[in-house]
Amino acid sequence: MPLVPQPLALFTPPDWQMMLGERAALEGLLVSMAPALAIEIGTAQGGSLDRIAAHSAEVHAFDLVEPARDTSAYPHVTFHTGDSHELLPAFLADLAEQGRRVDFVLVDGDHTTEGARRDVEDLLASTSATDAVLLVHDTMNDLVREGLHQALSEPAEHVVYVDLDFVPGYLVRSGPFRHQLWGGLGLVVCDAAGITGLSRDGEDVRQGAYELLRPLHDAVRRDGMPDVELSEAEVVAAARHRGPEEANDFRYPALEAELDAARAEAVAARAATATVVSSKSWRITAPLRAARQRVGARRRQV
Repeated sequence: MPLVPQPLALFTPPDWQMMLGERAALEGLLVSMAPALAIEIGTAQGGSLDRIAAHSAEVHAFDLVEPARDTSAYPHVTFHTGDSHELLPAFLADLAEQGRRVDFVLVDGDHTTEGARRDVEDLLASTSATDAVLLVHDTMNDLVREGLHQALSEPAEHVVYVDLDFVPGYLVRSGPFRHQLWGGLGLVVCDAAGITGLSRDGEDVRQGAYELLRPLHDAVRRDGMPDVELSEAEVVAAARHRGPEEANDFRYPALEAELDAARAEAVAARAATATVVSSKSWRITAPLRAARQRVGARRRQV
C-alpha cells in the first residue's frame, strides 16, 4: 500500500499572515540557504518564525510585544521585545564587533514608510549583513513600498539585486482591508563577497504587479465605489497599460459596458423623438396641444 504523504508544513500553520505563494517562497529560500544566523523583524503569532527556526541554526526575533507562543519550543531562538529601531542597530553592532555574519532576514515589522525605511537602512548599513538575503513582506502596500524606495534609492555597493515584486501582492476584494493593497514579498540580495554572480548592470525593463494594481486601486478610491467587486477578467482588463500618455487611465469594463448601453438608449430615444416631432400628425395637433397648455396654466393660476 502506498504511503500517504503528510501535508507540507507551509500549508498547516493557521496563524500565518502570508498567502500560500509567499509561504512557499519563504520556505524555498530557507531550504536552499539553511541560514546559520537568521533575523526576523515582526514575529506576531509566529507562523513565519516556525519555518525560519526549522531551517536556521540560530534565530533572533524582534517584536514590540512578548511572544505569543511558548518560547521553550524554540531553544535556538532569542526573542528581543521592544522597538526594532532601537534594538536592531545595537544588535547588529554587536554582531559586527564579534565578526559574525547574518545570512537571512525577514522584514515584516513596522509598516509605516519611516519604519520600513529604517529597518532596511539599518540592515544595509551594518557590516554584519553585507552578504545577507533580505525578504520584505507587504511590499505591495503604499507606505511600505515608499519606505523601501527611500532606503534603496542609492543602494550600497554590496546590494546586487532588488525585486520588490519577487512575489506579487494583491488588491483586497472584501473585508476590513477591502480595496487596499497588501501582501507581496520583496527580495534584496547583498553580496559583498561576489559569490552569487548577480549584477546590477543593465536596465530592468520588467513591469511589476504594483505598477498594474496601483492605478486600479486609485480608480476605486477616486470613483467612490467601495462596494465594487471585480472579477479576475475585469481586473486583468482594467489593469492593462494604455500607453505612456495614458499610464494612469484605467477603466472598469463592466461599468464601461453599462455606460455604452445607456448611450445607445439615449441615441435611440433622441431618434424616436425626432421622428415623432417631424411627423404630420404632430404638426396637425400642435394647436390642440398649445390650447391645452393655456388651459392648464389658467387653472394653476386660479
